[in-house]
Amino acid sequence: MKGDTLEAPKMQFRIVYPDIKESKELYQALETLLGENINGSQHLPVICGKREELFYYRDLISMGLQFIEVPDNENNLVIAARELKKGSVHSVLAGNISETGDVISVGLHEIGMLEGVKRASSYFLMESPQYGKYIFADSGCQPNPNVEQLIEIVGLTVQNAKVHGFEPKVALLDGGYDSDKIQAVSDYFENNPIAGVEILGNMSLKDARKSECNTFIFGNLNQGNIAYKVAERMKDFKPDFSSETEKSALLHLQSDENQNCIFGYDILSSSPTSEDLQISALEAIKYARTKGYDLQVAFLSFSTKGSGKNEESILAARQAAHDFPETLHKMGITDVTVIPVEVQFDTAFLPEKAKKKGMDVEKPSTIYILPDRHIGAMIGDIATNLGGSTANGPRLQGFQRSYNDFSRGASWSDIVNGHKTTEKELEKS
Repeated sequence: MKGDTLEAPKMQFRIVYPDIKESKELYQALETLLGENINGSQHLPVICGKREELFYYRDLISMGLQFIEVPDNENNLVIAARELKKGSVHSVLAGNISETGDVISVGLHEIGMLEGVKRASSYFLMESPQYGKYIFADSGCQPNPNVEQLIEIVGLTVQNAKVHGFEPKVALLDGGYDSDKIQAVSDYFENNPIAGVEILGNMSLKDARKSECNTFIFGNLNQGNIAYKVAERMKDFKPDFSSETEKSALLHLQSDENQNCIFGYDILSSSPTSEDLQISALEAIKYARTKGYDLQVAFLSFSTKGSGKNEESILAARQAAHDFPETLHKMGITDVTVIPVEVQFDTAFLPEKAKKKGMDVEKPSTIYILPDRHIGAMIGDIATNLGGSTANGPRLQGFQRSYNDFSRGASWSDIVNGHKTTEKELEKS
């Protein structure tokens, strides 16, 4: 799959970081960028914060790191966005501490959207050892876009794919289940094609890969968020077992290092209730017990511990996580651990990620209950054929200026890659 590589910038761009509060990851990223300048790069990171926050970076400031001091009664992110709006800086990179919803809210209020664009969306630049470079969208912003919003996401993602050197070939994914929404988007582009861009509708991920698509559009945020996290985290996993009852399905994936992940999901509804999710969990537990596996259950969502708004699927996962221990107690089941809130996949898969989000999770989960049957139908293909991918994003799209978000708990290398990607975008804008 064609796409740009990250090279040293030809121009200098002031890229501002407002999420600076005692961040070791940000410190290491900034130190790396400044160190590269010694060898001829032209990175120009800027930190934006209050005096006591700036003090943490004093050694880097002595090396030439620029800063914007924020008054005690002001918000770092708001000040950074205002500097961007008036043109004194070229881009803002936030979200390594702030929640995505807060980043987007400030962007909407302080920067505004491009003409004709109604809502912010996002995409991830992905690269797989097997498949090459590709894009997932929307994987970070819109919980459940309608037809009009999906059409907008496709248009913006195609534009950004071209910025990054892709010749976009788009797959509108439905997970193998018929989706009226995806069909309507497909019909729209059949009647209103984008010049030079092939857009394939109602595609399973398997068929999309066979068609060599490189830009994958998901029907909702649960699908997009879980997809990119599974692609990034699940390396060297292979299917071991799958089964389906009248109501639930499960898929067992096992890694070369004998790590086991059992995914369960409801096959009758695209919007399962808390009760539906708990039934899927019981089926997965029954199977895991026959294998002698550790029984820790996670109810997955694009939200972790309330980070997302109270969207229907979040509430269902949250309620299931809250109620399931009592359900187990009533059944006399005492050997199952349940993460007590809705979680994103990587939070349940990596205890160190959970700790960064203030959660007491001591071990990887074995049982993952999916909130959407469409992602359930894709999960095995993602893990086995796209697993071990790198993920750069989420890259926000639709704003009047270059304004971007990281995943909370982003590593220093994530930040460096995000910085260099932003420079590349600015060079081409």
